[in-house]
Amino acid sequence: MTAPVLSQRVSFWVSSAVVVVGIWASASPSVVYPLYISELQLTTAVTTALFATYPIALVATLIIFGDISDYVGRRSTIVVSVGASAAGVLLFAVGPDLGWLFLARVIQGVGVGIGVSAASAAMAEFVPRGNIAFASSVNTASTAVGLSFSTVIGGALVEYAPYPTRATFWVLVLVMLALFVLVFFLPSNRPGTLAEGR
Repeated sequence: MTAPVLSQRVSFWVSSAVVVVGIWASASPSVVYPLYISELQLTTAVTTALFATYPIALVATLIIFGDISDYVGRRSTIVVSVGASAAGVLLFAVGPDLGWLFLARVIQGVGVGIGVSAASAAMAEFVPRGNIAFASSVNTASTAVGLSFSTVIGGALVEYAPYPTRATFWVLVLVMLALFVLVFFLPSNRPGTLAEGR
């Protein structure tokens, strides 16, 4: 018995959701940083280093692994990326000290670095009727939506929810668990479609 596979149209929107949630997760700590500065007594230098850790990890991952989904498949890459991003968010939710926050940012950078590029490529492949212009527009909109969610939802949780340094991350953990299940049912690359090489 074969496992169910999402339709092309649904796969397109699930891939778009990977971009939304990846960007949302990557930007989510920004609204919490002022609380960290106050609670952990962070200096300006440490705060800057914490902020810079994510883009450094992201760029390094893109340079080294940016095209990995061409070799191992879109679904496999996206599954790993969502898992890594969820692990980073979970570290923010439970991490007891500053070292955990740095580790969380590195893991998020890796997860988003391999995931957003793979999801963007998957959107181009799954877009109905091969409408690449539409896929590109949705990809751009997905990035904007992810940033908006981090600001609006994250800001609301910091302002009104209990445990303001944790709430936004627990919400993201739940969202990412649901997304993690969905990406397992994306179509895998057909034999012969993977790139040859490393």
